[in-house]
Amino acid sequence: MAKTGDFLVIGVRMDADNQHINQLKVKPFTASDKVGDDAVMSRPEAVKMIEAGKLFYSGTLGADRKWNIGAQVQVISVTTKFLKTKADQSSRDNLENLPKF
Repeated sequence: MAKTGDFLVIGVRMDADNQHINQLKVKPFTASDKVGDDAVMSRPEAVKMIEAGKLFYSGTLGADRKWNIGAQVQVISVTTKFLKTKADQSSRDNLENLPKF
């Protein structure tokens, strides 16, 4: 089975002003499309990895305790590079709606 992506984003940590994402809590996808242990990475680390071709998706934990894959995370550039989810049919999987850690 081909991997879905490289990382599932399961939480975000905002800056002191609660305006921008500082860090992401992620779970790496394994070769068998399972998810690994939690890891934390900075926004610049995630931006660099996405720009290098790694795929990040938002993830929410379902009632069945299984991870649901949401929207793809992409880089947008304003005055600095930010992260956002690609538009889809749900706001539940948007980065700002993921659990804070």
